[in-house]
Amino acid sequence: TLIEQGIHLEKLSYQFADWNRGQAENRMNRLISQYEDSIELIISNNDEMALGAVAAYQKAGYEQDKWPVIFGIDGLDDALEAVKSGKMQGTVYNDKEDQARMIALLTVALFRGSDIEGYGLEDDIYYMSQYRKVDADNVDTFLGK
Repeated sequence: TLIEQGIHLEKLSYQFADWNRGQAENRMNRLISQYEDSIELIISNNDEMALGAVAAYQKAGYEQDKWPVIFGIDGLDDALEAVKSGKMQGTVYNDKEDQARMIALLTVALFRGSDIEGYGLEDDIYYMSQYRKVDADNVDTFLGK
């Protein structure tokens, strides 16, 4: 999508950190040593790993305005606070409240022997809660949910 928008990208690295903040911090420490100021964007598959990148930049002594843009996924409380403070530029909110609500509704319906056709299940099996973009403009909406 970024390339389609005319943004020039050069992937410097692709790292695995097993959804773990500490592992992500260790890998990010190595990347900071290797690439220094060349890192402009970090896209992480979850907030824990994005927060590991934040920790690495904090410990490396970089001023926050010299950090790359950092994004995660999940909408964890720590990540929402990092977005609010400007340490991360965004996350994608995984709506656990909506998922829990639907689990409860489906459980009651199945217990009662009711038809679950009207519950919006995909392929009559999956419920897909919508992810929502979180950035500095709307982070307060998600804090404390």
